[in-house]
Amino acid sequence: MKRIGSMQGQKVLVTGAGTGLGREMALEFARQGAKVALHYSHSIRGAEETAKQIVKLGGKAAIFQADVNDVAAVKALAVSHRWRYHSLVLDR
Repeated sequence: MKRIGSMQGQKVLVTGAGTGLGREMALEFARQGAKVALHYSHSIRGAEETAKQIVKLGGKAAIFQADVNDVAAVKALAVSHRWRYHSLVLDR
C-alpha cells in the first residue's frame, strides 16, 4: 500500500499494538508516515512483529510495556523516551 502521508512527522502511541485491531491501527499510522509507539501488556512477540512490519514499510517504531489498568504506569508510558505524542489511540 502506498503512503498517503497525512500523518507525516506525527508521533502516535497505540495501546494493544501487538495484536488485532491495535496492530492494524499501528500499521496504518506507519503507512501514513507517523512514528509509532507500540504498547503491549502481554504480547511482546506481537509487538515485536508489528515493529518489524513497520520498519519493513520504511517507518519508525518503539515498543513499550505497561499495565493499562495502572494509572501511574499509563502516565509513565505517555512520557516515556521523551516522545511527545500528537495522537493516542486506546484499543481495549
